[in-house]
Amino acid sequence: MLYSNKNKEARRRIMKTLSKVLSLAVAMLMLASLLAGCGEKQDETTGTKDSLIFSINADIVSMDCHMARDTVTSIIHYQVYETLVRNQPGEGIVPGLAESWEFSDDNTEITFKIRENVKFHNGDIMTAEDVAFSLNRAIASSFTTSYSGTMDHAEVVDDTHVK
Repeated sequence: MLYSNKNKEARRRIMKTLSKVLSLAVAMLMLASLLAGCGEKQDETTGTKDSLIFSINADIVSMDCHMARDTVTSIIHYQVYETLVRNQPGEGIVPGLAESWEFSDDNTEITFKIRENVKFHNGDIMTAEDVAFSLNRAIASSFTTSYSGTMDHAEVVDDTHVK
């Protein structure tokens, strides 16, 4: 089918105009999306929330950190639980729930100074007894032998120290 030059020019003008209008509409939509996050915060309801929504394409074995050691579950655990110390790439071992630690002269014991005023999700203050309990539970678990198999037991030294 043959078109005259006059029709081609008219179609070009219409397409240019349509292109400009669509570009402007997309730009306005993007601007509206950006500004939507800048509005005043809505009044939040008071109270506690009892769920955590996390999207992952696999099954979680357990939320009990002493009962699971697969990679997927560990990813979730690292988001929920804090450890005494952690390995920071480029820095080595850095404090977590323990603010400091020291080794015994014969390097068979580590004494951790526990960070003060750490709260559990329910608002209870974490104590040295809680830390010793968790360590002893990990030692007793068959699932955690890869990192607790060399530990004999944990004991409370005082209110802020666990050995």
